[in-house]
Amino acid sequence: MSDNHFKEVTVSEIPRDPTGNVAIDVYVFLPILKKYVIFVAAGNEFSERKQEVLQKHTVPKLFVDGRALGAPKGGATGPTEALPEGATSEVLGEKTTQELRTIFQALMDPTSKDFMSTTQKIESMADDLVAVLAPDVKNLKDRMIQNTKYLGLMNDSAAITTIAVLAAFANGFDSTRSYRDLANACLIMDLSLMEFDDETIKGYYTNRSALPPGVLAKILEHPTKSYGVAAGKIKTINDAALQLILHHHEFHNGKGFPRGIRSETLFPLARILALAVDVFEHLKASELKKTPVTLNQAMLALKEDGVEPHSRRHSKKVIDHMINFLAAGERESVAS
Repeated sequence: MSDNHFKEVTVSEIPRDPTGNVAIDVYVFLPILKKYVIFVAAGNEFSERKQEVLQKHTVPKLFVDGRALGAPKGGATGPTEALPEGATSEVLGEKTTQELRTIFQALMDPTSKDFMSTTQKIESMADDLVAVLAPDVKNLKDRMIQNTKYLGLMNDSAAITTIAVLAAFANGFDSTRSYRDLANACLIMDLSLMEFDDETIKGYYTNRSALPPGVLAKILEHPTKSYGVAAGKIKTINDAALQLILHHHEFHNGKGFPRGIRSETLFPLARILALAVDVFEHLKASELKKTPVTLNQAMLALKEDGVEPHSRRHSKKVIDHMINFLAAGERESVAS
C-alpha cells in the first residue's frame, strides 16, 4: 500500500458504525518500522487508553486508508501463488540449529573478534526464512492446517517464525520488512537458551514449576540476555527487531516476562510475536507430552484462558483474526 493512499484524520473525523466503534481500520505511522500499521481495527472501540498509548509511543497522528472511506474494510486475503517445489530449504532443518549454536558460542566468547561472519549468517538465515514464508504464506497456512506436525520438520526458530508470519498476515501486516524483523528476532531471541541442555528445556515446556528455582530464574532472564547480546554484538540489527527480542514473552494481561508489562503498551508487531511464541510453546508441550494438538486447537485454547478480556494472555482481536484466517483456509481446502 503506497503512502499516498493514507489520509490524516482527527479522532472526531474517524467514521463510526452504529455502535460507536470505528467503521474502518485506523492506522498510525511508526518511524521505527517506516510503515503504517493498524492501530484500531474496524469494529473496535477507540478508547481513551488507546489514545494515551498513542501519545506515549509514536507521533500522535492518525490515518485511514483513503480508498476505504465510506465502507468498512474487508477481511485479509492472501496471495495465491503456489509454494515452489523444494521451497522448504535446508534453513528449516537441523542445519540451522547447529549454525545457531555456533553463532551463540562465537557471540559469547569474549576473545572472539570475528562478529561480521556471525552477523552475516543471521542476516542470510533471516532472508532465507522470509523468502520461503512471506511470498507463499497462504499455501504454507494450508499445509499447517492439514498437518501441524509440519512444524516438527523445522527447528524452533523457523517454526516460531512461521506462526508469527501467519499471525502477522492475518492481522494486516503485509510487508517483507515486518516479516524480516520477525525472522531476525526469532533467530536471535532464544540464543541464550542454548546454554541449557535439552532435558532442561523440555522441562521448561512441560512442567516448569518442577525446575530448580535458580535454573528457572535464569531461563526467564533469557529475553534480556539475548537482547543484550544482539544490541552489543550484532551491529546491523534494527531497533524493531531488538524490541521484539526483549518483549517476546510479554502478555496482554501483564503476567509475562522479563518485565511483566501489558503488551498493549508495546508496538503492534511485538504482540504478534508474543502470540506466536505462546502458541508454539503450547504445540511443543503437547508434542512432548504425546498429546499433540493442531494449530487451530492451540489457538482456540487461548480464548479459554479467561472470561474477561483483561485476564487473557493475548488480545482477543489478534487471536480472532488468526482463528478466522485459519478457518477461511480450512473452508478453501474443503471446497477445493
